[in-house]
Parts: sequence; C-alpha cells; structure tokens
Amino acid sequence: MNNSEKLTNLLGQVAFKSQYYRELLIDKSVVDITSFPVLTKEILYKNKDRIIIDEYKNTLLKECSVHLSSGTVGRPVEVYWHYNDEMISNLSLWRLRAKYHDIKPNNRVCTLHTTNYSWNRIADYKKIVYSQDQKTLSLCKLFFDEENMMLYYNEIIKFQPEWLFFQPSNFVKLTDFMMRNNLQLPVSIRYIEFTGETLISEAIKMVKEIYRCSYSNMYGTTETNGIAYMCPYGKMHVLEDNVHLEVDQGDCGKARVTSLTNLIFPMIRYEVGDILELNNCDCCLCGQHGKVIKTIKGRAQNVVKLPNGNTISEVIIMSIMDRVKSLTGNSIREYKVRVLMSRETMNFIIYIDHKSNEREDIIKRQIHNVILKYFESSYNVMVDFVYKPIGIEDNGKFSILEVIK
Repeated sequence: MNNSEKLTNLLGQVAFKSQYYRELLIDKSVVDITSFPVLTKEILYKNKDRIIIDEYKNTLLKECSVHLSSGTVGRPVEVYWHYNDEMISNLSLWRLRAKYHDIKPNNRVCTLHTTNYSWNRIADYKKIVYSQDQKTLSLCKLFFDEENMMLYYNEIIKFQPEWLFFQPSNFVKLTDFMMRNNLQLPVSIRYIEFTGETLISEAIKMVKEIYRCSYSNMYGTTETNGIAYMCPYGKMHVLEDNVHLEVDQGDCGKARVTSLTNLIFPMIRYEVGDILELNNCDCCLCGQHGKVIKTIKGRAQNVVKLPNGNTISEVIIMSIMDRVKSLTGNSIREYKVRVLMSRETMNFIIYIDHKSNEREDIIKRQIHNVILKYFESSYNVMVDFVYKPIGIEDNGKFSILEVIK
C-alpha cells in the first residue's frame, strides 16, 4: 500500500469508527482530507475521549501507550498509541539512521527529558534516568545548568554513548562546558541528531570542528513522532510513510500533520503550531523524492509582523545574530530576542560570560548597524546584557524569540 492509499484508507475508517469525526462529517462517502476540520491542541485536549476509535475506548486501552505533550494549552495533551502502531511509526526514522549513519536501536544513546511520566501521571523529577535495557541515558533539561553540568558530564563519560539525541541549545551548553574546563570528549560518540529547536550554526560548527562525526536534524512532535529528517545533502525530507504534511497557505504557512500510522487515535490535520515552507523535490542526490521542508520559520505565535509589513521569525533573528557574532569575535555566548508588540521595538537580551563595558558598546553598535542593513529602515532597538545562563521554558524547550504583547 503506497502513502496515498494509506491516507485514503485511514480517512475512510476514521469517518465511521471515531465518534468525534463521525459527528463532524456530513458526507462520509467523500474521502478527501480537505473535508476534515483542522485539529488544534485545544480541540484535541477537549475531545480526546471522543477521538479514539470506538473499539478501544475501554478495555483495549491496556494494549496502548500514552504520549503526553505540554503543548500550548497549559495542560498535558494525551495521545494514545497501540504498541504495534508506535513501532511502525518509528520505522522510517530508523531506516534512515541506519542507511546514512549506521545507527540502530541497540546503539547506546544519550538523550534529554523534562518530566518523568508514569502512565499519564507526572512522576518525581529525576536528573538521570536509564532505560530498562540500559541502552538509553536520559538527562533532565530542567537542571541543565553550570551547577549540574559536571554531574552530567561524568555520567556521559561512564555511559560512553554512541550517539546523542539533543536540542541544539543544550548541545552547545554541554560542549562549551567541556571546552572551557579542558575536559576530554566522549570518544564513543560517532553521530549526533538534533531535534526540538531551530538548528543553529554554532551547533553545526561544533560537530564539524570538535566532534568530527556525522550529524542530522530531525523535525517531529511527541504526538506524531518523526515528521522530517535531514539527508546527508542537507534536505529535510518529509517522512511521507509516517505522516501527511500540509500548510494552510500555498507552500508556506501553519503546519498541519496527519499521522498515517496511529490507527486507534486518529489525528487528522493536527496543527502543530509551527510555520513551515514546503517544496517538492523530484530527485535528491540521496535518492529520495517528494516533499521537503525548505524552512522551519518558527512557532506561529513567534512570528511577528512589524508595522511596515516586515516579519521577524527565529530564522531572521539567527541570521542577524550570526552576523553580529562574527563582527564581535564570537563574544556572545547566548541570546534571546524580545519583540514588544505595543510599539516598533526590538529588545535584544544578550547573555555573555563576563562584564565588559567596552564589549557591550561594540555589541550594541553592531546590532544597530545590522538591523539597519537588514530591514533598510530605522527601528527602536534596545539591548540589555545579562550575566547568567538562559533559562528554558516550562515545557523544556528553548526559543530565541519571545513575543511580548
């Protein structure tokens, strides 16, 4: 069964087997994805008991696992998976990891977590967690700071992972800590996979110059698993055997994803909250074809339209700050940009390692100059300096762009 047939088959079953979709769809004979409503996080939270297919509503739930995502509604969003469907969902990722980087499920991995869950209940925070088979070491992102970094480093050295599955910001923090303290790199690491955040150029540079191993970028969600994966030639190929991906406006807009493999908890046109630009790729040098994500522009709530029509997203901020860092001798360790919606103001919050009035003046001047060149107009730019690490958000994610309304 090809991907188009999988989608048609899924939609046909959902129209009759899910109470939520059965009540929404007027003409159940029309099996077209555009006839299905958009599924937001809020709708998902309120209707989770009606979305699950009828036969699994009670006793058969014992055959399922549950994924919880903090989402943007302020409450955990529960998504049920049959164990077999979940395994099938991850197959496309594992095939590509094995093909391009010789990484298989039995290879030791170090990853990150925020909250521990027992079924659908939040368990106590644990800084260090091992999987039952001892193949996975997971470090808590909530404690990923200078105070705990040596503890994490020692655990990594003891574990000797073969690959890392990290958010770029935490990877940079860990690597920077090792470099500053003249610590030996874990020699076992031969592959690094980034996920969960915009892949910053500093992380790529560290992989190439310090670890000297292969790397990739994976775009996905807790609710649907993998959505796209970067091939060795830098293209983010959509995992079309796992998901159907669309955007709400032509080739660029709000991402809507339909899981093709979760057959008991159907999520049709699920709005993940990101702005994507999609292209079609007829033939990539890696041999794949189909949809590719050209740009992940950031979360929908973090794309700001300025009074003159320009927009600012995480991608634009990264471009501006990369230029500023190169002009100031890479003196900026971390940054976050706040955009005030009440007036035409950009407030740059710069995190650097130690106070230097001379360096502050240089950074401020360069930011003003780069902003002027980038937007070809004058903006009210404010720059504040902070001398402590950036804190992550409650959901364990880090965004370099914060919108203040």
